[in-house]
Amino acid sequence: MRLLICAFTLASILAAPVRAAELRIISPGIVYNAALSELVDDYNKKSGNTAIIVRATMDKLINQAKTDTPPADVVGLPADLMNNLYLDGGIVGATYTPLGRGELGLAV
Repeated sequence: MRLLICAFTLASILAAPVRAAELRIISPGIVYNAALSELVDDYNKKSGNTAIIVRATMDKLINQAKTDTPPADVVGLPADLMNNLYLDGGIVGATYTPLGRGELGLAV
């Protein structure tokens, strides 16, 4: 369910008009695998704009969000990492919007 909410929200973001020549999205694998690449492909075809996905492990994405020039337009991370990124000044506070919450359990 959480992945569906994330995919829907990203679709809404991608449907909005874009002023930049290129929309940069930073995404860990879990967000990418929730149909993000298909949403971006569809957005690129329908809008004529270009959105690209920067995909890496979460620890690398946090550093990229803080140091990339130009900065990413969309950052997708779990809440605790996003909170840390916010506290470190890696994202603009007013743009931080939690999309959902999911819990995962693992047992042997």
